[in-house]
Amino acid sequence: MLSRLFSHSLIGSSSTSLLRSLAQVVHITDENFQDVVLDSKKPVIVDFFANWCGPCKMLGPLIEAEAAKSGDEIVVAKIDVDENPQSAMDSMVTALPTVISFHKGEAKDRFVGLVPQHILADFFAKTKGLADE
Repeated sequence: MLSRLFSHSLIGSSSTSLLRSLAQVVHITDENFQDVVLDSKKPVIVDFFANWCGPCKMLGPLIEAEAAKSGDEIVVAKIDVDENPQSAMDSMVTALPTVISFHKGEAKDRFVGLVPQHILADFFAKTKGLADE
């Protein structure tokens, strides 16, 4: 039903693009962090956020846009630290937003705070390169 709604000609292509980009981001929890992130065969980017965090709200759409460009080369995930504090503690998250790239069960790179689109694009490109290791 939802896919028919978004494929209808009255809905613009930007709405369809938004739906596709949202589908690229996986929402995870403490319960599935191990499976989705640490045990992944692909590199994973995790956005640690909170609903009350203004910079997190501003970074979210930028991450979704980069995720849409990434295809299936990497996994992009979001985790709410208020609802899932254990994964944030285990990943040594001390400020929000924190974005960490993981590969083969290890944190490889991170940034904290709101960054410009070109910095985020570079972070995604570097993370994609981890697949070659």
